[in-house]
Amino acid sequence: MAYKIHILTGEYRDRQTEANNRKADLYLEQHINSSVSESPDYGLGVVARNASARSKEIAEWYANEAGTRFDVGGPLDHDIGYSTGVRVGGRGNANLAYTNMPAVLLEPWFASNPTQADKMNTTDGIRQGAHLLVDLV
Repeated sequence: MAYKIHILTGEYRDRQTEANNRKADLYLEQHINSSVSESPDYGLGVVARNASARSKEIAEWYANEAGTRFDVGGPLDHDIGYSTGVRVGGRGNANLAYTNMPAVLLEPWFASNPTQADKMNTTDGIRQGAHLLVDLV
């Protein structure tokens, strides 16, 4: 299946409204995480408090794949409370809460972790991150 990708700009609510108006099938944001600590080592999929089951499935798949492909975290990662790599609500909720379609904020790496920063700052790392997004859809 071919998808048409729209890169939306503006404030969180404006981007979500535009996605709704375009009747998007999926709303994704990808961020590189950061922390005051250099040790965080996990991939994360964030969904809004009002997320659908499909949003949670996508987030879990992404977090697990990021863990496997980038050697970060895993399905029961100790850094995020032995969870599946899905955070519901909290930081990132406003990025997603006003969509009418499945929506996930994807966070595959920590830029504050030197090992991860080195990996993602290469052509191969960028390519791997792009392939993960392609495989998601």
